[in-house]
Amino acid sequence: METPKLSWLKRHLPASFEKTARFLDLPDFLSYRATGVDSRSHCTTVCKWTYLGHENAGRGAWSKSFFEQIGLGELLEDGARRIGSQVRPVGDCVGRLLEPSARELGLVAGIPVAVSVIDAHAGGIGLLGSRLEGESARRELARTRASP
Repeated sequence: METPKLSWLKRHLPASFEKTARFLDLPDFLSYRATGVDSRSHCTTVCKWTYLGHENAGRGAWSKSFFEQIGLGELLEDGARRIGSQVRPVGDCVGRLLEPSARELGLVAGIPVAVSVIDAHAGGIGLLGSRLEGESARRELARTRASP
């Protein structure tokens, strides 16, 4: 979903496209804003940026041929600095919460900030370790597991 937006931006607002230092999806922007660390989430880049998460022994890679084919090859220059040269796995620590962000959020500065996930996956993480109880819950779980 990000590459069509950037193609539009490059075509219609080329000066803005050229002078932008980094392009971020919202979850990665929030991590950047909280920590000052310019990294991207493996989850975000795979789901929204066409990052090839399965490449490079599971560490992922950007597809040079894809970006060149769609006319955005320059985004991979300088180690893909503008779209993410550092892509981290879910569960990793991005950095520590900065004082200004801590004040805004009512939290303590210096606490660890985890790698972000997209909203559709965050709900699943919230269910990890939950238990379903009762007969109807077991039937519902069996029904959802059998669904394609």
